[in-house]
Amino acid sequence: MATRAPSLAGASWLAEKNLGGVLTLLNGQGGSARIVGGAVRDALLGRPVGDIDLATTLPPDSSEGRRVGEERR
Repeated sequence: MATRAPSLAGASWLAEKNLGGVLTLLNGQGGSARIVGGAVRDALLGRPVGDIDLATTLPPDSSEGRRVGEERR
């Protein structure tokens, strides 16, 4: 009998406005952003999620210093 892989669907921390804004910002610049590291591990193990790390395909100068809601000049 095959076991079902754990899922993060419906995790409350994924619905946080600030996280969604950052992901939208990074994904909207033509790149791809993903949640990585300890947050994923802890969530899958049923532990509280503390900090959230992101990885993006964008070069540092495209994302560094940006804020959610800030327009690029």
